[in-house]
Amino acid sequence: MPRRLAAVSSVLAVLLVATLVLLLQGEDEGPALPGPTGEGAPAGLAPFYAQEPTWTTCGRYRCTRIRVPLDYDRPAGPTMRLAVRMLPARDGSTDRLLLVNPGGPGGSAVEYVPIFAGLMTSAMRERLSVVGVDPRGVGTSQELQCLDADALDRYLDLDATPDDPGEEKAWTAAPRRLAEGCVKESGDLAAHMSTQETARDLDVVRAALGQRRLDYYGASYGTQLGATFTTLFPRRVGRMVLDGGVDVGQDRRALLSDQAAALEKAWGAFVRWCGRQEDCALPAGRAAATAMLLDVVEAADERPLPSDGSIREAREVTVLRATAFALSTRRAWPALLVAIGRAQYDDGTAFRQLDDAYVLRSTEGRYDNNAVVAGVAVRCLDDPQETSADEARDDLGPRLVSVSPLFGRYLAWSASLCNGWRPRGKPQEGVERLDAALPVLVLGTTGDPVTPYRWSTRLAADLGSAVLVTREGDGHTAYGLSRCVDRSVATYLLRGRAPRAAVRCERGR
Repeated sequence: MPRRLAAVSSVLAVLLVATLVLLLQGEDEGPALPGPTGEGAPAGLAPFYAQEPTWTTCGRYRCTRIRVPLDYDRPAGPTMRLAVRMLPARDGSTDRLLLVNPGGPGGSAVEYVPIFAGLMTSAMRERLSVVGVDPRGVGTSQELQCLDADALDRYLDLDATPDDPGEEKAWTAAPRRLAEGCVKESGDLAAHMSTQETARDLDVVRAALGQRRLDYYGASYGTQLGATFTTLFPRRVGRMVLDGGVDVGQDRRALLSDQAAALEKAWGAFVRWCGRQEDCALPAGRAAATAMLLDVVEAADERPLPSDGSIREAREVTVLRATAFALSTRRAWPALLVAIGRAQYDDGTAFRQLDDAYVLRSTEGRYDNNAVVAGVAVRCLDDPQETSADEARDDLGPRLVSVSPLFGRYLAWSASLCNGWRPRGKPQEGVERLDAALPVLVLGTTGDPVTPYRWSTRLAADLGSAVLVTREGDGHTAYGLSRCVDRSVATYLLRGRAPRAAVRCERGR
């Protein structure tokens, strides 16, 4: 029997989403695509598998919508339409489609298309058409609505490391209120955003786009989605790249312990990097640096750090969340250095700016999309396991603090983010071993603080028919950050040739 697939911790649950929104526009007819290939469609779903999308021109892209059932157990019931954006191959053909997903959960694949295309080699762009499908309830696919901007601000500013019964009560009551908002604003959609349902959507999309097998790249949570597809539709798996794997075997406690260790490792790498900068705001050594940042965290807990202008003040959770986010990519390390330096002068502006970038909140107080609430909904529908305040405070907290003094308590309390969540969804099943002629390519980064490297190694082992490509380095995911990794991916996607054995790409290659 397959093992239960645990969801990624909510600390970095929304990542790799596009920061520039390219608006869909125009109504010109798009290019013809291969006809539907829905032979052997599951009972009652033939009309969905056999649909022929109507394409329009939207800038340099082709856009359409594909209809899927809201509830796969009731295919004759309500339906919804998924937004699809395609960047055609430069050779003009549309027979080689690569579906991409940036993760999250809650990331917009439609917005990710130009970002992924910018990472591809010229040969890949010449022959592969890149397709993004916003998952159900995400982005432009009937967006899940739960809270207005002010209420979401309050939700995100809750004390995530409660210090007294009042704060504990507020923290543990928040998931129920969020779920109630989702049901009130979005109705039945709130119960149908699970990973299993989204994976079933991918198979409908595959058929409607005329593809006999699914060629797919998924990052972070996108690996969970891809791995779920391999279990549900093993005969429809094509060339599949899973980058920054989610572990398929461990329970939530083990996952949190792994992530605590990975974040601590990333923090240590940042401290060493900072020590080589002329303007490093941290004292030498990890222990002293950790103590200094913990002082900032405690100060922000006692009294939020003021921020400039219209930017909101920085609270304890702001500092922790922004730090974890910045550690996910070396490009953000200079901004984190500035934030730490300014916080020592009672200025939280830079921490708040980092945090707003992470949760996709504009300076005008708007949220660019619904990635935050969609991510929580998916996680809680997949795995509604609850963690009591006593367990978070007295058991899990001390364990994780022993692994990561900086992030331990934050991670421990994140385990209770689904307490009292209603409605219930379809709990995530485990991933079965895959018997495929062409193995799945799993990419892992040794210093990844979001999806720890050991998760990628376990995912590759659990899939069975998989080859692991390792990037030695820092930051989240591997593709686009290593020439060595990129060569393996290009050869695999273009020629269908996977490495014969595991590949290890040294730092800087």
